[in-house]
Amino acid sequence: MGRGADTPNPFEHFYFMAKDPAVLLYTSDFLSGTYSMTNEEVGMYIRLLCLQHQKGKLSEKDMLSICKTYVEDVYSKFEKVDGFYINKRMYEESEKRSKYTESRRNNAKPKHMQQHMPKHMENENEIENINENKIELIYPNTEFEKVWKGWIEYKKAEHKEKFKSPKTEQTAINKLVELSNGNSEIAAKIVNHSIANRYKGLFAINENKLNFNNKQSKKQQYEQWYERIKNSIGSEENTQTYGLLNSRNS
Repeated sequence: MGRGADTPNPFEHFYFMAKDPAVLLYTSDFLSGTYSMTNEEVGMYIRLLCLQHQKGKLSEKDMLSICKTYVEDVYSKFEKVDGFYINKRMYEESEKRSKYTESRRNNAKPKHMQQHMPKHMENENEIENINENKIELIYPNTEFEKVWKGWIEYKKAEHKEKFKSPKTEQTAINKLVELSNGNSEIAAKIVNHSIANRYKGLFAINENKLNFNNKQSKKQQYEQWYERIKNSIGSEENTQTYGLLNSRNS
């Protein structure tokens, strides 16, 4: 059923360009990057990404037509350049796709028309490898990013290890997001647990077990402290005078 004559068209100011109808979407990166957003915010974000892919850049009017008002978690995904909003990752993926399409188009031309052209890449994987180092790492929030950077520093200092590429590092970040449910406090506990045990990897932790281990550790520290006090005083009888045995057994 069509709209009535007086029914406004919410997309009347969108001027779609004749562009490539598709772009690569890395689902794992997208999920980790939107973990802390509400479903409504994710809906706004994905629609704005699609619109940017078609238009190249977004005006303030474009943003408000979908968000209705300023939504910090959505707007923060875009950089403002010369008065327009641009998502850097979408821009880079669109550029990669464009280069790939152009290379396939040139490869289809007769050889005599290609002789003065630079050698084009044969498949999209090669383009992806060349542009891989341009990938911007995605975190659920800034606190999570701080936790992750602490883990990276530990790996370099203790194990002389680093990730071979941003893509493999993003995969590891996504794993920590999964283990912590995107919670930066839980992520910090996971990282601290691995650092304390000099682990090379990150593992899910049981909160009850962690609390038990912490209690055991405190008990061991107290016993060591008690032995030092006892030795410095000279006898166990004297420690009783100071009430240390009673406090130890309480």
